[in-house]
Amino acid sequence: MALLLIPGATDLDLTLHMELFRVANGLLNEKFFRVDILTIGNQDVTLANGRVVSPTASLNQFGEYALSIVLSHIHPAPALLPAIHVAIRKLAKASSLIAAADQAPLLLASAGILNGKVATCHVDLLLAARESFPAVEFLDRLSVQDGNILTYPGHLSSVDAMTAYICSALGEEFAEALSVEMISTSPRSSQSSQRSTKSLLERIGDHRVLEAIEVMRANIEVPLSIPDIAKRVGVSTRCLEVLCRNELGSSPQLFYMRERVNHSCSLLLFSSLSITEISCACGFSSGASFSRAFSDLIGSSPSDYRRKHGNKIAPAVLLKERAPRKAEPNPRDSNSPRTKEL
Repeated sequence: MALLLIPGATDLDLTLHMELFRVANGLLNEKFFRVDILTIGNQDVTLANGRVVSPTASLNQFGEYALSIVLSHIHPAPALLPAIHVAIRKLAKASSLIAAADQAPLLLASAGILNGKVATCHVDLLLAARESFPAVEFLDRLSVQDGNILTYPGHLSSVDAMTAYICSALGEEFAEALSVEMISTSPRSSQSSQRSTKSLLERIGDHRVLEAIEVMRANIEVPLSIPDIAKRVGVSTRCLEVLCRNELGSSPQLFYMRERVNHSCSLLLFSSLSITEISCACGFSSGASFSRAFSDLIGSSPSDYRRKHGNKIAPAVLLKERAPRKAEPNPRDSNSPRTKEL
């Protein structure tokens, strides 16, 4: 087996993978799993926490692997991308199964080996991945295997993905013993969402509000009017207003704007799209209207936000409660974010 470490990968991802196979070997009382650490150019790699890791095998001399795993947490330096793409393509050809965790599925996509396939990645990156790689169907899942390519969001999902892989190799009974040894539950279903089970949507009791949110999220690039959304849900505009205030504590106009700006935040953080392209992708008629909406909700300009947070862990709360900067807008302006609820 091989672990291809990309600079900036997390120590957590590396440790979880290595420990699972080490513990499995201990339970078997033999070195069934052998893991080579590979790096680009056979250079030492600095992880996200500053720890330096050296390769244990040469990327230019490996043979065939049952499993190769690419670990990446932040977008690598552009100068490294050509070498990374070469390494990934080479590993894909030499491996029975190639896996990618966290940000690494985007590297597989940019290397061209995910075209026409289904994949997943860290939830913070999903929107950027969908916009940047339309030839790939990115889903919100704990893991996705399409052919000989396995993708998952990394971090604790690595335990689920690798335990499932060990199960396929050694059987369910052994995988259960491994879970017990790791003081872990049995692997979660790969079909599970990455989002918290206490998410906003699971606290909403009215199916009409849920339907309205689904319509909003399906129409980010070309936003609908609130009356159109109400019509699709089968209620009056006034009824939808009341339902949203009761269930969301917000008007549908404000919630819709927050969804669009949240979408833009993900693209600003994790995509290479220009601010003008992001503005269009989030349904704004001009860069000026996008900047105003973004500034009102986030408290900074899109360019400042990207400069401060780009290619980093997303801020825990993208849309904080803020005092309104301007007067209450005309209620007929269904897409304005500047309401007293801010």
